[in-house]
Parts: sequence; C-alpha cells; structure tokens
Amino acid sequence: MQVSVESTGKLERRMLVQVPAERVTSEIASRLKTLSRTARLNGFRPGKAPIAVIRRQFGVQVHREVIGELLQSSFAEAVSQQKLAPAGSPHIEPQSMDEGQDLKYVATFEVFPEIVLQPIEKLEVERTTAEVTDADVDAMMQAAAGVKRVVFVNVDVPRSWEAEDNAVLAAGVAQYPGVAVLANWYALSVDHPEWFEPDQVHLDPAGAQALATLITSEA
Repeated sequence: MQVSVESTGKLERRMLVQVPAERVTSEIASRLKTLSRTARLNGFRPGKAPIAVIRRQFGVQVHREVIGELLQSSFAEAVSQQKLAPAGSPHIEPQSMDEGQDLKYVATFEVFPEIVLQPIEKLEVERTTAEVTDADVDAMMQAAAGVKRVVFVNVDVPRSWEAEDNAVLAAGVAQYPGVAVLANWYALSVDHPEWFEPDQVHLDPAGAQALATLITSEA
C-alpha cells in the first residue's frame, strides 16, 4: 500500500492512499467463495453454484462491500503508518474504485496538535495571594456608592496574609458605619475544619452552605 501525506494547513492533512488491485481482487474472491457455500440459486443445490454464477449474481454487491471496508481499514493502516492522530472523521474523495484497478482515494482530515510536556523539575509555579489593602476597601465602597449595605467577608485560610487581611476588613467596616457590615467567617468556621476540602482553602458543600447562610444573615 502506498501512502503520501501533505500539510494543507496548520493541522489539516491531505493523504493519498493507493491500495494494490491484487488486495482488492483477493478480498472480493474470498468473499465470493465464502458466499458460494451458502448461496441458494434456482437450478442449483445449496452451495453447489459455480463461482462464475455467484460472481454474476452477487459481484456488484460484494465489490461495493469490499471497497467500503477497505476504505476504512486502509485509512486506519495509513494513519498508523504515518504516525498521525486524526482529530475527527476524514473526508474521503475516491479517485479509482473500478474492479481490477488499484483503489485510490484522497483523505482530508485534521490532526491533534503535538503537545510537548516540559520536565516537571523545570516548571515554575506562581502562587497568587489575596492581600487586601485600605485602598482596595475605599475603592470598593466608592464603587458601591448608593448601596444601602455592603457585606465584608473575612477569611479562614492557612496563609501568612490571613490575619492582616482580616484586620484591614475589620477596619474598613469601622470606617463606614451603618453601611458596611462584617460577616465573620473566620469566627464561624475556625472550629469547623470539616467544612473544608483537604487543602483547607476550598469549601465542601456543607461549608459553602454555612458561608451562604452567614452572608444572607448579614445582608
């Protein structure tokens, strides 16, 4: 089987496949021989009809079936041979399918992009923080101008900035009396480690429900 591939786009490939006529003929002959053992034709006992009669009766149908199966199997063989990873079904354009000739077709398809993973020891991870400043509080209150109540929610996380952030939020509430209120999540959750996922940062369903109830009660 002959296969040639050209890139017609960043991920698109155009592959020409040529299956030898001998393979097509052999598949058809094998299928007809198998069929002859069970075919029932007028004038012949079951399994006794000459192969020439079987070919005249079933040749077109068998040829069509064999071509369909070879299109699928040869495409799979071709992409494996070329070490390609199709990202979907190909568009098949038959070039030659007549009996006695090579089966030729063009398959157009896209491939998955090649992803090269870096060694883990070379990866750099940047940890984000959630530090809150007095300026952040002022900016938020200015953005919420006209709102009757603003709920500040402090934090309960195993991070170095936890205490400082909570102090800034508490000061912000004191700076805007009558408008800003504090939903003291730290005080509520500090004795409930079961509300957190194993990372002790993200909440499980029970913790999320407790936080939602707390905020609602202060709103």
